[in-house]
Amino acid sequence: MDISEVLDKANITSDSKARRVLNTAPDKIANITLSEIEQGVTIERLEALTVPVYQYGTQITIHGIFKDMPVDSLRVLGYKSVFLNQNKSLGVKYVAIDGAKKQVLLNMSRFSKTKWHINIDSEGLKAHRIFWSRPDNPYDDKQACIDCYKSTPDNLYIGGKQACALMYGGYAVILNIGAIYEANLWQLITWLTGIESQAEFDSLKQAYDLEQECKAKEYEAQRKIEQEAKQAQLANAKANFKVPSNWLPFKGKIESIGTYARIYDTWESGIALQVFKVVKRGAFLCCHVKNFKDFNYVDWQTTDKSHKCERTIDGWQIVDKPVKPLSVTENKAIPQVSNGNGITISHNEKLNGIEVKFANKPDNTVIDTLKSLGLRWSYQNMLWYSKYNPELMTKIQNELIGDKELCNVL
Repeated sequence: MDISEVLDKANITSDSKARRVLNTAPDKIANITLSEIEQGVTIERLEALTVPVYQYGTQITIHGIFKDMPVDSLRVLGYKSVFLNQNKSLGVKYVAIDGAKKQVLLNMSRFSKTKWHINIDSEGLKAHRIFWSRPDNPYDDKQACIDCYKSTPDNLYIGGKQACALMYGGYAVILNIGAIYEANLWQLITWLTGIESQAEFDSLKQAYDLEQECKAKEYEAQRKIEQEAKQAQLANAKANFKVPSNWLPFKGKIESIGTYARIYDTWESGIALQVFKVVKRGAFLCCHVKNFKDFNYVDWQTTDKSHKCERTIDGWQIVDKPVKPLSVTENKAIPQVSNGNGITISHNEKLNGIEVKFANKPDNTVIDTLKSLGLRWSYQNMLWYSKYNPELMTKIQNELIGDKELCNVL
């Protein structure tokens, strides 16, 4: 039976007006409390009301005087369902009718033994059952849906029902439950969920809670084992960690371009590296972000008006190659060395390079030696050149001018 028909029988008038400006019972105290309405006013209480009640498309309106008025709209089943109108009457949406009974039915459905599913939304409570076709199941789902539609116990609830085909295949029966008489509540619960009593529900819930408690203890024990293993891994990593040879100690503000690293401990990954690759963008120093497997990059950008980074780091500055202090002999640049065969080896201090000149074209053996040492030919200056390095300077001298002279000038 539709809920509007039940309300009509309870002398709850279907109002043709969209909104009543005046309260039709301004001097009559309503024989219902706000707490009852907040719990979800029952269909039995609506039938017993002695004040005027009107029904509309989405709600009913209770007129009269209320001893405790709501400051704001009240929530029933999680939705704003009870409103104070300007004429001091209360508007109650249909979802709030029998709210406590609907909540019991929803709780019972958590342990349902049937294929009915129950949910509550802003429009009310719905129970649905889906008949889904499968290739390995030749059963006629359409006929099963029709049979289910015909067999629903419509006398146990107030509302409507429908059978429909689903968009992506299959069929469904949907019950729109607007209200439930107290006398029919447990019969409806048993028919939809298969649970026959409160004691059975309590037993199922207790077993479920015990299972969840056991799972929680197992999870906590496993988490503790994993945490201890990671702590041991962290301690081992810290004990065996060695600073790479191309890291130089650094402490203070980052105010220059370069890459900086800092080691810090995390529970998740043991020793993690926080790497700042500082580049200059316009007048600002900022971090260039990249993702590496073994590095944890942190993005930052200075906003200081002086265009200087205020971030400090206690860690290392990463250089391309290890910086090895040169001895006095190694650091001393040899300006020029030559021999009587027309070979001149010089250090170009302005360009910080090594230059090798020949009076005449050398043979292929000498050219191969120069190439193996990393020197390149400059057509513009008619010489062989390379970046200055004391060790390379010594090798070039030994190969071309020393005892192992390979030069045969043509």
